[in-house]
Amino acid sequence: MQIYLGGNHELKLKQIFKGKNAIFYNPNKEIKQTEQYKLYKDFSDQGGEVIIIDTSGKKHSKISLNVEPKKKYESTLNKIDYVLTSQQQADNQDQNEMRQSLCDELNISLQFLTKLIDQKLKILPVEWLKACIQANNFIEDFQKYIHLNKIQQISKGEESKSQEATKSNKKRDLKDLDKKQVKGKQGKDDQEEEKKGSNSNDKDQGGEGKQKPLNNEIADQLDRLLKYYTTQGDRGRMFGYKRALTSLKLFNEPIYNIDQIDKVPNIGDGIRKKIKEFIDDGIIKRFEFIDTDEKHNTLKLIESVWGIGPKNAQKLYDKKIRTIEDLRKNQHLLTDMQKIGLKYHEDFIEKIPRKEVEQLLERVKQTAFKIFQDGEKHLQIQACGSFRRGRDFCGDIDVLITRTDGKSIEGINEKVVVQLEKEGFLKERLGALRKSATGSEGYQGICQLDKDHKFRRIDLKVYPADQYGYAILYFTGSGNFNVNMRTEALKLGYSLSDHGMHKLKDSKKKNIPCLKEEDIFTLLNMPFKAPNERDV
Repeated sequence: MQIYLGGNHELKLKQIFKGKNAIFYNPNKEIKQTEQYKLYKDFSDQGGEVIIIDTSGKKHSKISLNVEPKKKYESTLNKIDYVLTSQQQADNQDQNEMRQSLCDELNISLQFLTKLIDQKLKILPVEWLKACIQANNFIEDFQKYIHLNKIQQISKGEESKSQEATKSNKKRDLKDLDKKQVKGKQGKDDQEEEKKGSNSNDKDQGGEGKQKPLNNEIADQLDRLLKYYTTQGDRGRMFGYKRALTSLKLFNEPIYNIDQIDKVPNIGDGIRKKIKEFIDDGIIKRFEFIDTDEKHNTLKLIESVWGIGPKNAQKLYDKKIRTIEDLRKNQHLLTDMQKIGLKYHEDFIEKIPRKEVEQLLERVKQTAFKIFQDGEKHLQIQACGSFRRGRDFCGDIDVLITRTDGKSIEGINEKVVVQLEKEGFLKERLGALRKSATGSEGYQGICQLDKDHKFRRIDLKVYPADQYGYAILYFTGSGNFNVNMRTEALKLGYSLSDHGMHKLKDSKKKNIPCLKEEDIFTLLNMPFKAPNERDV
């Protein structure tokens, strides 16, 4: 087994990976060269083959092991089963950015990397190695480890919330005691406060209090700060604000004051202080500069090009890129996929009207129905994403396909894509056609309804019928809603994804078939939410 280690990490691998092969990438610059040599030699002495891939351009005179200079690493990557990255793997967008970043660092095409992933390559976060070290053993089933770890975090989170609630109740008791001891004018002020509180309670119970809930305004502020830290590449704060924003959007009670924020999970002290400042003053003074900050706005502009994430945007900014025109003049700095994103940039940033999505979907249906006998009867084709959630405008179109006659879906994707390309509907592919180990097929590309319409991003996804319920739930979204569903599944001991659900304790990972998404809500003992109720 060969393992690709991405990121800067000093790891004690001597016993854990005894006899296994490893490929090291970007040796830790904080470790002295002699210490690096000892680390690699210890590994090599245990029977492991060591290849150091270093993009820094520095020579390693004291390291006598095999060192590859910066070049295209396609031949090396062909030998690898695992890629280990320091980046988080959350939703699809994060994974796409991670893959693009890997392509940029190693000077390979996204199409080549996607092909490897479809065949055998697995991308794992650095937590996998940390888990191996902690367990002092090689962890084969890392997904199971992740799920069990999340369950522990959920349990700890609930315990923490319980402790915070106790503290909060004590504070309220002391506050009530102080109120009883205050007389005169302060007493009148307290009565006014109690009156306001009464109005809030009226609102909670469907009354006609005058105060407007602050949920949406607070969410807008958190989203603003999340986008800021995203452009800055601050992954720690990005993660914190993303969790806080997700929790707030899933919080069902109206919020009128800062005390109610204590009921929302995943709101740390720092974020709570900013929310309090916004509630009290209407602004967060520290971040007033965001809208006028030149670097922040430039990074946002660069990131608006499809295929360019925060890390790549910062690299381009460092190379004096400031406008879209600068990108067009310096396309040697871009990957093949980023060049395509730049080519269609003006069209991609414009949202697709709902009526046009309906027309695009109908075009895919007509072609698919003509290719397969009784296609209209046996093929189920539906647009997912924000369209299915009822939005009037969409960023792209996600089309989900399955068979309802019990036959295999194998080959449907390729036949539909090739025919739509012949008809001139599909213009360019963004990577190779995908086939997953679980049986699904996929396509990412660009389409155009006709010459009078703009170029649009389109994804085609073909799933077996017994996975269709999971797929349509996942690709309908929203991302925050999916996080909530997976969390509920974990609490009940299940692993939930776009292709199935199985018990965590089941070593065989036997999938529970679901033809309809309603079945998933039933299995998780959750009330069914219509697609238009999932836009959180």
